[in-house]
Formats: sequence, structure tokens, C-alpha cells
Amino acid sequence: LPLALARCFELEDFGLIEQYIPGEEWTVGLIDRTLFPPMRIETANQFFDYAAKYTDAQTRHNLNPDVSAEFLERIGDLAQQAVAAVGTRGLVRVDFRVDAQGRPWVLEINTIPGLTSHSLVPLAAAEIGWNMAELCDRAIESALAATPQPAPQRLSA
Repeated sequence: LPLALARCFELEDFGLIEQYIPGEEWTVGLIDRTLFPPMRIETANQFFDYAAKYTDAQTRHNLNPDVSAEFLERIGDLAQQAVAAVGTRGLVRVDFRVDAQGRPWVLEINTIPGLTSHSLVPLAAAEIGWNMAELCDRAIESALAATPQPAPQRLSA
């Protein structure tokens, strides 16, 4: 830890230390009030790192995990609460760790989730019947609805 902190402060004036939470990796995508199905991410790697996310064919994105409906509802509610707490809207993804006691811990809120064919939000959106075009259309509609429109200007002759 002392070496990691020294290296950190060589790069920046501040750092962030978080408690490691052993358990499962989960993610929940949302667009405004529409909640996509929670997804458990399963990897043989120790962490859901770059390799697990982008190159490891063994990584699984489980949209039908063997968990209770109550748990799925709870993690969805927590995702909505997290988004509301920071005041974001539109297309977002909330990432969690779920500990051995089944408690979800919010890791981060990603306000610019990926939109590739391998990205997590499009996979979850497809589960409710949205293709990539519909997901993008709805994200754009949400952004436009949140953008204040300028008052009309009167032109004089």
C-alpha cells in the first residue's frame, strides 16, 4: 500500500482508496425511468478487468441468473436510487459488487456506457426487445427532452 500511494501521488495530488468487496460483479442499465434487466458478469479471472471485458471469450453476461425475483427488484431499485442521488438521467449503467451475504454495493455510475455490439447496456436492452437503433433513438430523445430550447428570436426587417 505505501508503494501504491507513493506512485499515486507522483501522478496526482489526490487518490482514492476503496475497500475490496469480494463477490459477484453485476450491472444494471437504465434510460430515464426504464430499467433494463440486471446482469451478472461471470469471469474466470480474479477481476472483471480489461482482458475479461474485451478479450476473454470465457466471460459470460448472465441476464437470467439463478437468483430470487426479490434480489433482482432490490438491485434494480438501488440502481434507480443511485442515479437519482447523483442527479443524472438518460442512458446510464450502474455497476455493483454483491458480497457473500447477498448485499449489493454500488461501485460506479457510468454516464457514458458503451454502445458497441459487446457492450453491456445494448445486451440488456436486447433482452427487452430493443435493437441498437431503438436504444440509440431513445437515448437521443431523452437527451433532447432534457435540453432547454432557446427562446425564439424576432428578426427585424
